[in-house]
Amino acid sequence: MIAHHEIALDGKNSASLREIREYVEKSLSEIPSLEGLTKRHIILAVDEAITSIFRNAVDYGDEETLSVFIEANDERISIQLDDSRCAFEWPEDSPVNAEHFREQRNNDLGIYLIQRIMDEISYSYRTGHQNTLTLIKFLP
Repeated sequence: MIAHHEIALDGKNSASLREIREYVEKSLSEIPSLEGLTKRHIILAVDEAITSIFRNAVDYGDEETLSVFIEANDERISIQLDDSRCAFEWPEDSPVNAEHFREQRNNDLGIYLIQRIMDEISYSYRTGHQNTLTLIKFLP
């Protein structure tokens, strides 16, 4: 299965977030070998990633395009998120202690969840303001 969806993210309107969540959930529902809990975890990881992208659009007042590519086979699910905002640093490791999460009010908890849920994560930035975040989950 290969699926693709593009949406304009408007930092002033959260309806685009809901549209992407529904698209990801519908696409993952079409994968018969994907179990309920694993599916919910993947949706949570993608939700955290797109929420971070949306927050950046809000912070900078940008309208940007987000492309979501989902590819699945019997062995793995790959979800690629491409957006048009400025580059950011994807942390190699995320803090895991509760005190850090209480003190910090940023994306660290979301990044931690993504890292705990997904098996492989890669981030790249291409000149011309193109971020690509790829999340991979291996199926049992």
